[in-house]
Amino acid sequence: MNGEKTLYRALSGDSNVTDLLSIDAYGDPEIIIGVREPETWGVNDKTISIYNAVGVDNRGESLVAELTANCRAGTEVECKQIASAVVTSVNRKAITAGGRFYCQTGGVIIPQDENDSFNIPMTVIIKAVRELE
Repeated sequence: MNGEKTLYRALSGDSNVTDLLSIDAYGDPEIIIGVREPETWGVNDKTISIYNAVGVDNRGESLVAELTANCRAGTEVECKQIASAVVTSVNRKAITAGGRFYCQTGGVIIPQDENDSFNIPMTVIIKAVRELE
């Protein structure tokens, strides 16, 4: 696999991240693995979606993957708070199975219309000794 589940577990297990997110109908923080957010998530919800947009470098024995973590919210300030919490949570942190996360924060993307939210796309690079979930 490409590390999406590993990043998801790291972020969803950190209350400094999840306390900033909206809660879904099941009582869980609004963080998913997937390009599309659920339709039940609202434009003002505070969310994170994790996915691989560029593929995985399979040339070597180790895993090198670039994941995207979209940090979305109804305001620019909330969006920046979520992105900052992601960096604090995982940047340069060791992965138990072997490896590290490295974060690059993109610029703020403003809403296109009233049906959109603020978004800070982040690249989370995973360098690991082997394939991760």
